[in-house]
Amino acid sequence: MGEQFRVIAELAGDIAFSIDLPARTLRYLSPAFSSAFGHARDALQAAIAGAHEDLGPLGMVLAGSTGAPGECRTQEIDIRNADGHPVGLQVISTIVQNGDDSQSPVGLLRDLSPQRVH
Repeated sequence: MGEQFRVIAELAGDIAFSIDLPARTLRYLSPAFSSAFGHARDALQAAIAGAHEDLGPLGMVLAGSTGAPGECRTQEIDIRNADGHPVGLQVISTIVQNGDDSQSPVGLLRDLSPQRVH
């Protein structure tokens, strides 16, 4: 069933992610991330660790994901794509409780560029 929800989210152009805590490693990142922004998965992992300037704001948001399981958080940030152009993102996330009692931030990244072009 989880695969079906991921596909539904990605049909709308959103980019799904999941992060393991406490290690803060990417468990899942939609392939659309690389095609949309030109950055590889490893670049986002580096940003979560604080070591990637273009994706730094996104890395900070994802690394700092906390809260009660089920609590929805929405933030707007700006990153730079691989060509150095600014891209507005909406980060929609929550914390899920895993079967082994660990927690994972999961959510969607939504490109705000279409809404910002006027």
